[in-house]
Amino acid sequence: MTKVVLYDWQPGFNKVALNRLLRNQANYSLASAKQAVDSLLEGKSLEIVIDSAYRPEAFLNDAISLGAVGKIITREQNEQLAEIRTLVAKMLKTEATRLSQVKEIELV
Repeated sequence: MTKVVLYDWQPGFNKVALNRLLRNQANYSLASAKQAVDSLLEGKSLEIVIDSAYRPEAFLNDAISLGAVGKIITREQNEQLAEIRTLVAKMLKTEATRLSQVKEIELV
């Protein structure tokens, strides 16, 4: 699975055309496409899975031509990101446990 990540936009960004691109090439509903474009405008990144015959490179090039800024994440990169997220979650859980133990000791 290949993802296109859109993470910013340039002046002159054509949000209506990106909305149309998301609906036509990424199978988004009208409401989902609008919400995605609004999120991008608010500074959030979008991860778009391209499942159709439409190539991720073509989708990204079309999005860039509309003023979006993004990149392609390959399956391998996505798996690495998933591993990193899992490790970070474990580290956060361990740290939260450690901090709660420290607080218990301080209360005693």
